[in-house]
Amino acid sequence: MQYERRTGIGAAVALLLGGALGCELEPRTQIMSVTDAESGVRAAAHSLEIQVKGGSGRDGALRSERFLRTFSGGEEGIGWPRKVAIGPLDDDPSRVFEYVATAHDESDEPIARVRAIGDFVPGKTLALLMVLEDSCLDMLCPEEETCRAGACVDAHIDTSMLEAYDPDDPPSLEDLAPGADGGAGDGGAGDGDGDGDGDGDASVPAGDAGVGDGDGDMTGEPDAGAVEPYTGPVCEGDNEQVIEDLRDHEVLPAGTCWRVTAPQVITTDVTLRVEAGVHIVFEQHAGWWIPDGSVSFEGEPAGGEIVLRGAEATRGHWGGIALGRLTSDTGSLSFSNVIFRDAGGQSLTTDVNERAAVQVGGAVTVDIDGARFTNNDIAGLRVSSSAATVAVTGSRFDDNAVPIRTHINGAGGIAASNVFEANDDQTVHLGEAVAGLGWSELTRPVAIGPLAVPYRVTEELRLSARMDIEAGTRMEFESGMGIELDPGGLLVASGTADAMVELVGSEASRSHWGGIHVSAATTEAHILDFVTLAHAGDMTFTSTNQAGIYISVDDARFTLTNSLLHDNGRAAIGTFSNVVQSNWTVSDTTFRDNEAPMIVEAALFDSIAADNVYEDNDVNRLIVRGDNLNRDQTWPAHPVPLQIETHVRVETGTLTIEPGATLLLAAGQELAANGGTLIVGGSGALTTLSRRSDLEAWNGVRISGSSGNVIENTLVEYGGQSATSGSNIFVDNDGSLTLNNTRIENSGNFGLRVFDDGSGGGEVLGCTNITYANNTSNDFEPVGSQAPNNVAAGCQP
Repeated sequence: MQYERRTGIGAAVALLLGGALGCELEPRTQIMSVTDAESGVRAAAHSLEIQVKGGSGRDGALRSERFLRTFSGGEEGIGWPRKVAIGPLDDDPSRVFEYVATAHDESDEPIARVRAIGDFVPGKTLALLMVLEDSCLDMLCPEEETCRAGACVDAHIDTSMLEAYDPDDPPSLEDLAPGADGGAGDGGAGDGDGDGDGDGDASVPAGDAGVGDGDGDMTGEPDAGAVEPYTGPVCEGDNEQVIEDLRDHEVLPAGTCWRVTAPQVITTDVTLRVEAGVHIVFEQHAGWWIPDGSVSFEGEPAGGEIVLRGAEATRGHWGGIALGRLTSDTGSLSFSNVIFRDAGGQSLTTDVNERAAVQVGGAVTVDIDGARFTNNDIAGLRVSSSAATVAVTGSRFDDNAVPIRTHINGAGGIAASNVFEANDDQTVHLGEAVAGLGWSELTRPVAIGPLAVPYRVTEELRLSARMDIEAGTRMEFESGMGIELDPGGLLVASGTADAMVELVGSEASRSHWGGIHVSAATTEAHILDFVTLAHAGDMTFTSTNQAGIYISVDDARFTLTNSLLHDNGRAAIGTFSNVVQSNWTVSDTTFRDNEAPMIVEAALFDSIAADNVYEDNDVNRLIVRGDNLNRDQTWPAHPVPLQIETHVRVETGTLTIEPGATLLLAAGQELAANGGTLIVGGSGALTTLSRRSDLEAWNGVRISGSSGNVIENTLVEYGGQSATSGSNIFVDNDGSLTLNNTRIENSGNFGLRVFDDGSGGGEVLGCTNITYANNTSNDFEPVGSQAPNNVAAGCQP
């Protein structure tokens, strides 16, 4: 028998798009797809992902109530060819389906994908051969297209051209017609009995993605790697038992079927074990509140899952399960291989903030493993309590409004082994603020690791305990949200060069979120290493200032290394004007496309290393807010200028400005040794002291009441604005200065001015190789009855 080919990848499972295939022997309304791969694809494929979607009406949108399964382990584990039975929900032949198969290499990168979109022919089981062609390697076509003969073409098929499926002679690569162009296959007759036993297939009365018995080759035995279906009774009719009160039951036996007709609030401890294969149907608005006790759902993989679903396969049909809703509630609950679907609607509460398929409150301990949350409103899992302890491993979240919403305390319990597919919002929400507070406070240590999807921060995070953010983790912050480092809080974000920690906005725009606010002194340093921080600087977060990282307290220990800060509003880093002492460092970090890289108090500026990179910032300078300096500091030569906004006066200690540095001072501001010592420049690159912009002048350098000051190998220009000092350099009041190899140019008044009236005047101890140019008044101006007696030779032009 000859079959023309359709490109595809096969599966050894029978998939039912929602309803049962039935028990009759005659052909049913379904498509039997046989998917295979040519030799090149087989050799390169390490795993195979199969996805099925369905939709209502022949022109209806495809829904994501679907089947999704991955087969891995190379050619043997994939088990070519794979066969898939696709049937319409509720036997409605007007429905449409989409079948997508994707091959992945050993690095889990997709290498080939095929797709078929079609409808059904009433009462007929039709054959569809799909082949993943070698010519389609690395051809990942867009939606509604598939790859054929190395090109992307329309994925829609005309199922009326398909022929009947013959289980004794299924289509295969060997049966391809010479020169086939991807048309319909020719198939043979068959009864549609997927398992070959004459009794019809086990039914899955779920939504648009159920699982058959896995006997894709019609031999009567399940295929290797097949996923067994739910084999319990169908929850309809006389085989159902109604649960009036959970306290009436200690065990729901394996394979039994139950119905819950109304919300049930359990007011005392409940002890309950739900065994494998139990099927529970919840009518509209029904649900359970289990405040405490011991409850375990002990399903089994590969067909022995426990199913909790709505009487109708619509989101929010039933309320879900609420665990420990009161703070005083305790309990131990476990869910192993449980399917939660159609929940998240009104049940025990009308408050949308307390709804989900599983709502966790109180101080309960919840362990979820191998579960599936699908087609749930609000959230699949919601952890609203800071006291709850939750572990979620190996579970799948698909087609939910949001997969998980959790208080920050619960974030560490979400493992990387979970899978997230086609949820409306493909993020895990961090927040769940305690009512009335407006923020989510971390009160116990937590380690947050990377997931297959980002975290989305929906409430302000206040850290009163240590939070570790592991390499490869991405957090997206909603507008106005941020991280507040309160007393006792510690932030340690440790990425790597290949797996940065990403702290970014949920929208890629400047000032979208608040940033990180250091508002409490610490004994340990906050650490950001290999971190990307972007889109922060929203003023509503701190109310007063904007920055990606904002420090507003003395003795804040903070280390930023090997990182990238980009697209932040006002500044990537900012400090508060009252902060004069801090233990923080910034090194080997790139600042790109920020409004400004930094706005920092002069008293803290020596925390910034010279090895940082500054690229394409609006103001590509380091902005220094002036201050009185009272300790020794060294300012290195940075690759960009320092823009000095207000006076910098050295009161005690020594300020050393290293060779090659450039300081640009705002109008009317001065750089002064006012009791302390100023050392500017030295051998090597020229140091520059100049004005902030071409349309203004600064006061100049003033030496007053201090000794040991040196200016060497420096250009001092465009000072002299002050009416009193009126020069690029002014020495008075027992101040002393040594000048070497210095140019004094373009003063608005005098070049060098020295005041000495005989009662403690200034002095210049040495002048070597001094040049003057373009000073408006005199290059050198002695003032006072004793001037210029205290001026060394060589100072006068």
